[in-house]
Amino acid sequence: MQTTKIEIPSVWKRLVETVFEDGPDGTVVLDTLHPVYSENHNHRGNIDPEPHYDDARTVATKFPNGAVLVIDLCSGQGNYYGGATISHKQEVVYDAEPLEAFDDKMEFLGEDGETYVVEVLWTGDDPYENGYGD
Repeated sequence: MQTTKIEIPSVWKRLVETVFEDGPDGTVVLDTLHPVYSENHNHRGNIDPEPHYDDARTVATKFPNGAVLVIDLCSGQGNYYGGATISHKQEVVYDAEPLEAFDDKMEFLGEDGETYVVEVLWTGDDPYENGYGD
């Protein structure tokens, strides 16, 4: 069993559950007050709390055996989803998409027979953790 930790921005917990809707004027919205931004709208990287369509964010860590875990948060134009890929000795040994949630502890069984366990260390604050409010 290989065990490691990974830092993931807290905003990812909420964003991975985000579903976009069509607004009344043809825009894409979360609700009638909060737009979903295009990729060109002041994206602030991994910690950006705002939803963006066609978005891609990535964090990575290494396991003691040298395997690399990459966790992605991506969106199309309808929702966000997560992904996890583990590579060891230049071979992909685990590839999962979509992840519908990020858990505090995740376990992946690699094609190499190894069990990979990762503890998530949530970083930063999410200003919308309790909803968008007014």
